[in-house]
Amino acid sequence: MGFRPVERISGEPLTRVRAGRAGTLIFAKIPFIPAIDSILSSPIEYLKGVGPQRAELIRKELEIFSFRDLLEHFPFRHVDKTVVMPIATVNPGMDFVQVAGKLMSLELVGTKGGRRL
Repeated sequence: MGFRPVERISGEPLTRVRAGRAGTLIFAKIPFIPAIDSILSSPIEYLKGVGPQRAELIRKELEIFSFRDLLEHFPFRHVDKTVVMPIATVNPGMDFVQVAGKLMSLELVGTKGGRRL
């Protein structure tokens, strides 16, 4: 079922509120609320947990600049991380894979500040 364009009635925007019987859509008028519009146009770095450095990364990689952009962002792919594959079935052609294993031994390499596993 496709969507057909909806025209504005008397200049007021319409939005889909809920689906009616037999797949029909019910629309309602959206009032313009300046406070909500100003919140949605706030820069992304004002979102809790997003600082200036992460905001710059989000702007560069995802082109998300405001709260509104974030709400309207739809990812183009989803990586399913619930499937754990045996290592024997992994091949180089796989883009994303999740494996589980058990560390049998551990060796520290390097000296003091340059140590790594």
